Amino acid sequence: MAESNQSHAQDAQYASSGDADAVTADAWGCTLKTRQYITELQAVLEREIGMRESAQRTLQLKKQQWEESFNDLRTHFERSSATQRDSLNLLIERERELKQRLNACNEQLAAVLSSTSWKLTAPLRVVARIFPAELRSKISNIFRSRS
Repeated sequence: MAESNQSHAQDAQYASSGDADAVTADAWGCTLKTRQYITELQAVLEREIGMRESAQRTLQLKKQQWEESFNDLRTHFERSSATQRDSLNLLIERERELKQRLNACNEQLAAVLSSTSWKLTAPLRVVARIFPAELRSKISNIFRSRS
């Protein structure tokens, strides 16, 4: 019986030693698979990083282009705004000038309408309106040719 126990102990030791080799082989296989997986992941990660860096450079270039366009538009707007402001000032000044001329014309018209000569010639203007336009034109031409 002692021999039998010793034999079982040796068998168990061989079995455990075989199990250890199998476990080591399995662990080595897992390690190789893990290393391959890690290598594949690193390659994917490097590609992804490269793509992201490329996208980032593209976005930075686009941002720079947008900023330049924005600055160009701002400059154009500021110039346009200044030009419009100058034009508006000129128009305001022109309006002021035209209002002064209109007021002067209205004053002159009021002076003519209130003058004695205008009042005295009122009956002549009424009689002149009675004649047709063609006849008035001929009479007017006769008086002009004599002058």
